[in-house]
Amino acid sequence: MLDLAKKVQKKIELLYDIKLVKSAGDFITDKTKHVEDFIKKDKKIKYIIHENNKNGFIYCKIFKDKLENLIYINPEVIKNLNENNPFNSLNKKNISDFLALVEEIDHWEYLNIKFRPKNMLNNLELELQAAVTKYWVAIRSMLDYKDNIDKSDINFLMINIFPEDYFKLDKNTMIKRKEYLIANHLVRDYCNYLTRKSTDTILFSLRKFYRMDGKEKVDYVMKDFENNPTL
Repeated sequence: MLDLAKKVQKKIELLYDIKLVKSAGDFITDKTKHVEDFIKKDKKIKYIIHENNKNGFIYCKIFKDKLENLIYINPEVIKNLNENNPFNSLNKKNISDFLALVEEIDHWEYLNIKFRPKNMLNNLELELQAAVTKYWVAIRSMLDYKDNIDKSDINFLMINIFPEDYFKLDKNTMIKRKEYLIANHLVRDYCNYLTRKSTDTILFSLRKFYRMDGKEKVDYVMKDFENNPTL
């Protein structure tokens, strides 16, 4: 798992031209006892938990304006990824678990880079970023073992990252729904549009997006890129 985590972190950092000294693998556990020890209640500490469908969580605590975090990955996810290496082949057996790992590492990295003691990130901003990251890390992981990405690969990723059930949401009506549903709905068209662009354009846009705050991200992906193609 440490090797997989290192590869995911490296791909995220290359994608967005960022760098953390810390290694995500050092903060991953599949032991609930580690989680219990991490979140022992203390009135002086603020705790934040981001959940991903029971496959993964990121736990954060803030004490004296310093952020600490722990990534929990379900043991079954780790077992499956060790047996079905996603960097050799992304397929039906491992795509869901791979996306769960990418999402939690992306949350961990984004929280560490963007952390400001008096201005905590909201869930929607985190999920918008993770939805974009999952798609592009998956694309770049496929390119580790394929010369080119074809239409069937794009369709496979779109179906698994942005399931059809998500798109019953009205794009302009952000009502009381889970943040990840809204995020996936909003960024699907953006990712699809960007896929058809040059590598330089893709990286320029993704790095710009990464450095935006939550409201800027929403405004950016709400654009009608087909008729207003300025990235």
